[in-house]
Parts: sequence; C-alpha cells; structure tokens
Amino acid sequence: MAFDRLDFWKLTLASFRLLNSLERRQALGLVALTSLVGVIDILALASVMPAVAIIVEPEIFAKSGAFGWLPDFFQVGQQDQLVYKIIATSGLLLFSASALNLFLRRIGARFSVDIQTRMAYELMKSSLQAPIHWHLEQNSASLVRFFHSDIVHWGRLFILRLIQMSQQILGMILPLALLFKVAPAGAFFGIIIIGTAGWMIIRRVKPKLERAGTQSKWSTEGLVTFANNAVSGVRDIKLACRELQYSEEFRNRFQVYAEAHAALNFWPQVQSVTLMLLGQISILTVAILLYMSGHSSGMIAAQMALIALVVSKVLPSVNGLLGSYSNFWNVLPWVQEVVKIHQDLRTVNQSSCSNGPVIWNDWESVRCEGVGFKYHGQTVPALDSVSCKFSRGGLYGVVGESGAGKSTLIDLLVGLHEPTEGRVLVDDQDLCECDIKSWHRQIGYVPQFPYLADGTVAENVLLDKPAAEMEEADVWEALELANLGKFIRGLPEGLSTPVGDRGVRLSGGQRQRLAIARALFQKPQLLVLDESTSSLDQIAESEIRTALEKLHGRITVIVIAHRMTTVQDCDKILFLSKGKLEAQGRYEELLEKHEGFQRLAGADVYHSN
Repeated sequence: MAFDRLDFWKLTLASFRLLNSLERRQALGLVALTSLVGVIDILALASVMPAVAIIVEPEIFAKSGAFGWLPDFFQVGQQDQLVYKIIATSGLLLFSASALNLFLRRIGARFSVDIQTRMAYELMKSSLQAPIHWHLEQNSASLVRFFHSDIVHWGRLFILRLIQMSQQILGMILPLALLFKVAPAGAFFGIIIIGTAGWMIIRRVKPKLERAGTQSKWSTEGLVTFANNAVSGVRDIKLACRELQYSEEFRNRFQVYAEAHAALNFWPQVQSVTLMLLGQISILTVAILLYMSGHSSGMIAAQMALIALVVSKVLPSVNGLLGSYSNFWNVLPWVQEVVKIHQDLRTVNQSSCSNGPVIWNDWESVRCEGVGFKYHGQTVPALDSVSCKFSRGGLYGVVGESGAGKSTLIDLLVGLHEPTEGRVLVDDQDLCECDIKSWHRQIGYVPQFPYLADGTVAENVLLDKPAAEMEEADVWEALELANLGKFIRGLPEGLSTPVGDRGVRLSGGQRQRLAIARALFQKPQLLVLDESTSSLDQIAESEIRTALEKLHGRITVIVIAHRMTTVQDCDKILFLSKGKLEAQGRYEELLEKHEGFQRLAGADVYHSN
C-alpha cells in the first residue's frame, strides 16, 4: 500500500492516540527536555568562538567590541586568567551538553521500552480474549511476527523517532540562528545550499523508499509464513521429494526480502554522503569569503571554529531528520498494522463483552435448543436445528464423518462461538447472556494435537502457573486420573522429566494423557476431548479409555471421536451428519437401528483390521 502526505499525518495521529495519558505527558516532557538540551548546546557552541579567538589573537579583546564585555563578565584583568576561565567555561558547557544528550537518549530508550512492553501486553491480552472467529481469520505466522516486530517498529522506530525529530529540528535551527548572528552571509549561503539539496534529495529518494518499504512489509510476511510452513511440513516435503523446489522458492522469496532491505539501507546513505559533501564545500566557500572580506586572523579563526562546530551539529541533525523521514516509509506499513490490529481487537472485544450473571459450578445440565450456526461468509450452515442434552457427570460421545459439525457443536457448548439460531443453556441460563469467563473456568479442553512446551512434566501440567504455587499432590492427582501417574513415577526425574519440544520424548498416547492431566489439574466441571484418539494405536487408545473410566461420574466428559471403540462405553452417543443430529443413544442402540452409524462403525472395524 502506498502512503501520501495525508495518510502519513493521519497515521501519525492514530499512532499517538495509542499512547495512554501518562505516556503522552512523558512524550511532552521528552520534547521539553530536548529544548533545554538544545539551548545548552547552543551556549556551548557560542563559548567556543571567544576561546579560539583569544588563543589565535590575544589582543582581540582590546580591538573587538564583540568580545570586550568578557573581562568584566569574568571579573579578571590578566589575559592568562581570562583565557583559562573562557576555555574552562567552554569545556564545562560542552561536557554538560554531551552528558545531557546521553541522558536524553537513555530516558528516550527507556520510554520506548515501556510503551512497547505496555502495548505488547495489552494487544496480547486483547488477542487472547478475542472471539475465536477473529483468530480463524488470522494467519498464525503473521500474528507471531506482529508481536515480534510490528510493535517494536511502532514504539522505537516511529513514536520515539518522532520525538527525537524535535531534537534534530532544534539541533538544526538553534546553531543556524547563532551562525546568522555571527556570520549572516555564510549562514545564508549554507542554508541555501543544504536546504535546496535536502529538498531535491527527498523528492528523488522518497518514491524509492516508499516502494522498498511496502515491498519489505509484504516480503517479510511472505517469507515468515513460507519458512514456518516449510519447517512445520518437513516430513511431507521430504517424503514428496520436494526439498529442492522448496529451497529454490525460499531463495527467491529471500532475495526479494533482502533487496528491499538493501534499498532501505542504501538510499538514506545517499542522503548522508551528499549532505556531508555539501557541508564541506560550504565550509571552504565561507573560509574564502571571510579571507576576502579583510577580517583579522583572530576573527576569521573564531568564525571558522564556530562554523565548523555549527556544521558538525547541523549536518548530523539534518541527516538524522532526513533519515528519520526516509525511514518512516519503511516503518509506516508496520505501524499501520499495529493501528489496524488495535482497532480490530477493540471492536471485536467490545462486541463480545458480556456483563451477565455468573455461571456457578453447581449446574446440572447443558443443553442445546434448536441450535444452528453458520461460519462467516458461508451459506451452508455448519449446524442446523440441533437439540441435545448433557447431564452432569455423564460420559458422552459425539461422532460423525468429517465435516459433520462435531467440533462446531463443541465450540458452541463451551462458548467459543455464539449460535446464529437457537440457544445453548446451562440449566436455564442462556450462555450468550452470561459471564462467559465464569463458564470457561469450568472447562478442560484437550485437542487432537495438544500444545506441549519444551519443559518438564510438571511445567506442562501447570501451564505457566508459577511453580511456587504448585501443590505437588494436585499434580500427581491429575496424572493419576489421566492414567499417567505410574509411568511418571517410574522415570528417574519424575515430575522434573523434560518432555522435549512439542513432547517429542513422549509417545502419542503419553502426550494425549499429559494434556488430559493438564486439563484435569484445573479442576474442570466439563472435560472435552476433541479427536484425542484419532492418531493413536489401539494400546494408546485403550489407555485413554481407562483414563475416561476413572473420570466417569466425577465430571462431565464429552468425547469427539472417529473411532467407535473410543465411545463404546459412553452413556450416550450423538451421531451427526451434514450439520444435523441424525440420532442419539447408547452404542448398541445406534448400531442396531441407525444405518449411518452402522456404516461408520463398520468402516472403523475395517480400518482397525
């Protein structure tokens, strides 16, 4: 996306609105401190001129009215003492200006870290609280990259850089004002040359930076997504013998990415080198003009010293200002993403906010009354007029072919989606009108491919709960209920046993049971196993079934399964087909009476053999 001037200012305003009231006051304080440092900087520069003049031409104070006031100011009559005091004052001012500049950079960096941390926390919290449909519309790799880099671009490379631009502007204006006071002709000449050159450079370089910035944004997104897909799908790629093709595609994507960043680095350097050259030429030109003007050697030396120092201050400020402006065209696409995600999350979270009554953990049943659901952009409903009931302490199975609506039904029951028709009731409370978090706290969920961190058994059961708050007995109880306690006790390191990245040191059945233990550690009233046995062998599945037998009657358990053996012992099985509840009953009843269930059970037996 290309940005014009109006977009730039709109985006700048939107970015500053992301700061809270305290951060805005801190930003203004940084600007005020920048002004103070600028004044001290100009005093330090001005002090150099008399120091150089008196060294080159000691009698200049007697001849020049410009410096005649200094002996009275320092209250000294001897020339040596005057020289020492002037040089000491100049050195002190230069030291103070440098120290304050470092201090300003330090607190600016601290400010940048604080606003990035606060924004990252708020956006992560908002994204985790966002409705599940928002996450379904996101690319997971791009979302990870967003938290890794986009927020940094917004805080450090945009907000802080805008604040620093005030220092660069003052660092350019104040020294030039001093130069105008002392050597107006030279100052005017330098401003004309540098100003004209700067304007021409910006005009020529800006379109190139704009294109490179946009290219950098989309090439980075594409590269991260492609690399993530390649690493995640390495087994499929190897078995399909597509390593070379994937490597070549990655090389092509990386080349576009690298070329964009090379352009973003090169064009600001063109600005810097060109301005430095023009500054050097300006100094030489002014020196010739002063020589031709007939000034004394002391005055020429003093003015040249001041001009050299002014140029040494102005050129970095001009370079920094142009560099900041140029780099904005790299940063703007990332900043726009932060503004967009912030607005999206605020909108979806406000629309899903519920201040309804709390659901207590003494409920007796959860039921669906004519529930239907359509995914965004879909015309065919994923669920159509489903009515069913789950009583407390029961063991339930939900089966059907792929696309039958099993996971959608569960998402509605646990409150991840709201039905587009009908109601989900906890006892007599409509789930959509209740405090949904009070319901989520009562639910344990185990997906088909559970997330396991590269940590210990205990850490994966705790799931980021501080270890200091761990009650070891509760961890062992959860492991025993998940039929994993005996295995863990037999390991040399017990609860401290590392499970490896994504649980690679455990078998498939052990990973699933560890995920069940983690869900049970939360003391849920409702446990959902979503296709948790579909990729397991018969022994591992049998271990899961044993774990379910231990839970029967303690908590309500709903099992989504492809395998009929997993749900054979359920109190009730719901058979879904094309979004409709075709039948429900015990395993033997459905196997005897329902043809669709018979086909599904027959296919399961066939595949098992």
